[in-house]
Amino acid sequence: MAALAIVVILAATPASTAAQTVDEFFAGQSVEDVWVHINSRDWETLRARVTENTFYPCDLQWRSVRVYNAGCRSRGAGSRNPWKPGLDVDFDHYVTGQRFLGLSELVLDNLWQDDALLQERVTMSVFRRVGIAAPREAHVRLFVGSARQFMGLYTVVDAIDLPFLQRAFGVPDAYLYEYRWHDVYHFEDLGNELEPYAFRFEARTHEHESMFGLYSSIRELIFAINDAPLERIGEVLDLPWLINYLAVDNYLGDWDGLLGYAGLNNFYVMHVPGVPVRLIPWDKDVEFFDVMMPPTHNFEFNVLASKIRADPGAWRQYLRVLLDLAANNQAIQDEFEREFIQIEAVALADPSKRPTNEEFETRVEEIRSFLRQRPAMVRGYVNELAPELTR
Repeated sequence: MAALAIVVILAATPASTAAQTVDEFFAGQSVEDVWVHINSRDWETLRARVTENTFYPCDLQWRSVRVYNAGCRSRGAGSRNPWKPGLDVDFDHYVTGQRFLGLSELVLDNLWQDDALLQERVTMSVFRRVGIAAPREAHVRLFVGSARQFMGLYTVVDAIDLPFLQRAFGVPDAYLYEYRWHDVYHFEDLGNELEPYAFRFEARTHEHESMFGLYSSIRELIFAINDAPLERIGEVLDLPWLINYLAVDNYLGDWDGLLGYAGLNNFYVMHVPGVPVRLIPWDKDVEFFDVMMPPTHNFEFNVLASKIRADPGAWRQYLRVLLDLAANNQAIQDEFEREFIQIEAVALADPSKRPTNEEFETRVEEIRSFLRQRPAMVRGYVNELAPELTR
């Protein structure tokens, strides 16, 4: 028999008299406190074995809401470290069906690869601005263990899972895959066998279905990308959605996304039978680096992007989205400054962050410079490629 789910609302304090909802949790109006209650021995073991995905029992508390008997594990790729571990909290790992404010899973991002400690949150807000469903994020102070050890500034991140798909797309069920980077790959044909697709696209739902049930649709998608004209590809892949996605990646100078320096990276694939596939952004912490990045950045290497570049209608739409982003750049700057003001004091006091305080402040100024210069740079590039769009 499954264990009984236990979610406790603690006695209200002056800071928690309002209703506590998931929307309030992700509202990002202030830097809130999140407390992970975990046995000190388990915590030390997690840090000593930070490369492992072993779950440990924990409780998670925000304001007066405390969820008991969740599971937490180390997470991340290049960001894994024992000093400031990133955490994945699975609320129904031990208790079937348990939820925290409706969430089945929550990511606690350690911001280890983000010297400004806010790049991903700003980036996800831009994706949402152009209609792309992206994870909600908010900054928090993370405390751990019975001694309430301050671990520093983190972001809470909406995990990409079935509750996310229900909220963002209104679908109760879907095939969901997380792209796993193993080598340089640009949507090339992988052949008839299903194993190469399973190697790169990890199933996050329907995991117990057959290989054919899980990966035949991914194989057909890749076949279409390689062999079909763009119009046919648009029947199986949401092209307007993809064009917006690519425009955000390139406008913000992302060098590790769909058009990354080492091929595809950092996205999920959502497939509902009979509905065009959509890609969902993930792990966006390396933006705002090259203010001179052209709109054509890495299009020539990517099988799908090169077809968009070769299609006059699709290419013009892509350039229009870039111009729209440039026209609304002030809103991006405002969001950046709002978040910076909110986190500055906590970031400077973070005892576990990777950058020094000087490096943090330098990176913030670099992003400010990028955002000041980027609109003119983009308009100049578009004017060279399609001057009729900038008149």
